[in-house]
Amino acid sequence: MGVAEIRKELLEDFPALEQKSIYLDQCAEIGALLEEGEKSLRVTKALGQLDQRMYALIRSRIQAAAFKNAEDAPQFKGQPTDTIHRTVVDSMASNFGAFKPKSNPSRQKLVGDLAPFTGKQDPFSKVLATVLAEDERGCAYPENKDEQFHPRYYVGFVKREPFLDTIRTGRHWKDVGASPLHGEYAHRLQWYVIANAGVVEKNKVGELYRFIGQFRDESKRADRLGQKDLWPRLCDRPRADFTSGGVGGASSAGDFRAPEHFTSHLLNAAAYPILSAFVKARYEKRLAGMGSETDFPSETSMRQYTARKLFGKPFNALETNEKEIVVGLASGVADSGKPNSFDKKPK
Repeated sequence: MGVAEIRKELLEDFPALEQKSIYLDQCAEIGALLEEGEKSLRVTKALGQLDQRMYALIRSRIQAAAFKNAEDAPQFKGQPTDTIHRTVVDSMASNFGAFKPKSNPSRQKLVGDLAPFTGKQDPFSKVLATVLAEDERGCAYPENKDEQFHPRYYVGFVKREPFLDTIRTGRHWKDVGASPLHGEYAHRLQWYVIANAGVVEKNKVGELYRFIGQFRDESKRADRLGQKDLWPRLCDRPRADFTSGGVGGASSAGDFRAPEHFTSHLLNAAAYPILSAFVKARYEKRLAGMGSETDFPSETSMRQYTARKLFGKPFNALETNEKEIVVGLASGVADSGKPNSFDKKPK
């Protein structure tokens, strides 16, 4: 679908957008960009750029001496130094568990082997989050003001109003409560692509993002998940195999407006080996914690995640008052009346 077709579809669902012509045109551009998915050169260029930035961050954390053996290896004879370093880091990510959980033996061995060249720091820690945060600083997301641009943590299904309010105020989130194939970072990655594809001036991206959150007119037509808002039409469509081309659904398995299709592509994207290895490792970790792709998010897994994130301990090891905080935040289900989200450690 082209921009004109997306624009027409948006006006059919949201007639009031015609009074917001600048935002309408930008939303149509976003819809067309993500719908085209990997067929779009702008999408692949942005993802390639992100992968390179992840590499550059990892490389900056490792002293050059760590690559000496590779530089002297016969198979690399005559190759530029940076090409050799890139090949080695790609292999660390894809073959040696660089992004596996920190308790994973493969990652522990890799980090241990590199310790003499890293000041005993883990060079693979928070790589994607750091690169995204750096990029988002130029996008005018006003709520992301702290040094690390910490996102909100979603540990269950969040109700419509608080969900849209998060977008309205310019916040991103880590979607731990979503299905593994949806992915924790899918929406931040969508908006990285949007911000770096030239659809909107970079310093105007946050303004458009907030507009989408504050636009509360609902379509008269719900998608298969019952969604009627502008946000899901642009960035959160039900996957194609769930909707069979129905209202508000993804147009194909290559439509990145459905997070599951975007994540599925990234899981095996040879063109972005570091990004792909990261997404695959997160997918496998969440899949193991959830139990299955369709049984999510479980109350047990969300309580465990929240306990470790807030207090650094398993749920059963928490003090009584700490347990009360965790139980009050995370239920994993939609109708609990609990926030199912948190920002930072409670004081």
